[in-house]
Amino acid sequence: MMRNLAASVATGSEFEKKLFKATYHGDMKEPKEKHVVFIEECIADEHKSIVRKEDAMKLFIDRHRNKVNEFVTNTKSFIILHRCLNNNSTSNLVAQKLSQSEKEFGYFSVIETTSDDLKMMQELYKINLSSLYSKYVKSLAKSMVQFPIVKLNHEEADKTCKNMYTSKILENFEGVNFLITQIISIMNSLGIEGEMQP
Repeated sequence: MMRNLAASVATGSEFEKKLFKATYHGDMKEPKEKHVVFIEECIADEHKSIVRKEDAMKLFIDRHRNKVNEFVTNTKSFIILHRCLNNNSTSNLVAQKLSQSEKEFGYFSVIETTSDDLKMMQELYKINLSSLYSKYVKSLAKSMVQFPIVKLNHEEADKTCKNMYTSKILENFEGVNFLITQIISIMNSLGIEGEMQP
């Protein structure tokens, strides 16, 4: 309800309004599926009459950068980026953009000082969560750009590897190993039971 009310006063194109709704800071709900799908379709250039894919990416980056200190908006942006990286129609553009402008995709890092220990722990948790999500999404994007085999499903990767030289297979393995190492490092920093190793 509040998301719709806030979006009704938002200005801009249909894309900007749906981007606003998907990254709305006033609730802790995940972005609505229909808004995420619309954003993915725009970045895939399926709605050229509304927005070009380059403009959609620029508007998305601007929204993220301008709201980096709003924890909810920041987290919802990373959720959408992660979805786009896992979508065959958008993964190349998003991975390239993330790799080129890594500094544009900052993470929430504002602490509201308080004498209340519980509130301080919550603030530190938000920073840690945002930082880890940022590292994961950036690592995934880098791996996808450097080692395209990361984007393939098991069957496609198997077919691709059969036609590769051993040196190229090992190079791609190093990229996949790097990504797995990053994920395990993130999980370990979250304090997941037992130390995980690649």
